[in-house]
Amino acid sequence: MNDCCRIFCFASMVLLLAFVCLKSQGAVVEGDTLVIVAFGNSTTAPRAGVEAVYPERLHRILVDRGVPNRIVNAGLGGSHTGSITDNARHQVAHGRDRFKEAVLAHQPKWVIIWFGINDAWVDAETTGQPRIPLADYKQNLIFFIQSIRQAGGDVVLLTPNPLGARYEPWRLNRLQRYRKATIRIARTYHTQLVDVWGLCTDYVRQHRATMDDLLLDGMHPNDSMHKLTAEAVADRLLTKIDND
Repeated sequence: MNDCCRIFCFASMVLLLAFVCLKSQGAVVEGDTLVIVAFGNSTTAPRAGVEAVYPERLHRILVDRGVPNRIVNAGLGGSHTGSITDNARHQVAHGRDRFKEAVLAHQPKWVIIWFGINDAWVDAETTGQPRIPLADYKQNLIFFIQSIRQAGGDVVLLTPNPLGARYEPWRLNRLQRYRKATIRIARTYHTQLVDVWGLCTDYVRQHRATMDDLLLDGMHPNDSMHKLTAEAVADRLLTKIDND
């Protein structure tokens, strides 16, 4: 055997061993890029004052763990889960309006859904109606889950994050109903769940902080909350990847 043949055989053995090691560790090998869509409102979208929102952080965590991935940020400020015909306070394409183009068109393996604050928001006085009633919010989440699964993907549901001290307690109480509904839907439909609300509450208790320490403006996550969220989502996804 000449030197060229020896070098070729040695290189082939190295590549084969690397492939076997990756598969035995449950990693996604090159060519199996994991496609993820982060679907939501302004808590997902890039924002001034935030160094890196959770989809960017999630991408880096997965890469560091040997999982090639492409994350599409489909967060849009002002968006709720419904259609503009349901509530047109913000003149944008809402969840139902853009779902096919922003989510399904990418043929994702995973879709991370993070809505709730805009849905629960009341623009009038305390007796006013939320932009998207709770029953409609639940039906919209169920529609997203069923459609994603029919297309071959799966879902991680995120609960809305709490509000800061500048907002009235009744707003927090109303938003809590949307959080609880999200948790119930995750359990009923057996989706992965990240209870962002619970993560924030635990962080505040453990660090003797306030909720505003995790918020830019009393509503939108700052870098600390985005870091917590990305780590929690990564944990769910990596557990599924390792077990598949």
